[in-house]
Amino acid sequence: MKQCLVRSQYGMRHSKMITIPGVILILSILSDALKAGDSNSFIEMFFEDAFWRDILAFSWDYRSIRGTTAIRSFFDARAIISGLSVLNVAGDQFRAPILSSPFPDVSWIQFGFDLQISAAKGLGYARLVPTENGKWKAFTLLTTLESLNGVIEKALHFLHQC
Repeated sequence: MKQCLVRSQYGMRHSKMITIPGVILILSILSDALKAGDSNSFIEMFFEDAFWRDILAFSWDYRSIRGTTAIRSFFDARAIISGLSVLNVAGDQFRAPILSSPFPDVSWIQFGFDLQISAAKGLGYARLVPTENGKWKAFTLLTTLESLNGVIEKALHFLHQC
């Protein structure tokens, strides 16, 4: 299995790079579940009281979903139709995986990833928290539409004329 390096955001306690396979595992589960329309695998990666915020990417609408029951319903209704697929973990400094531990008993990994939608490109963002058995599960997931394929924004055209 591939592993992903995670940098730390807070304090000297986590000042060195550490290896966290959870990031790659979550994205692999997400990608496979989307391809297969498998809501069971998809739901397994979430805490029971997790949140999913979708901005135009999965449903062409603004949605906030709370809890695995509602997330499963949303996934079942839109997984195949959306044509959404996960491309890769973001490598830029703003969305690269980072371990945050603002307090000794609170930690999470947050990271961004790139999405491909049938007619567009998008971005995703997730926060993983550790479970009691040491696995990492998603507490928040954001999917958002970034650009439509083959569409050039008119505003850019006007900027170049000035």
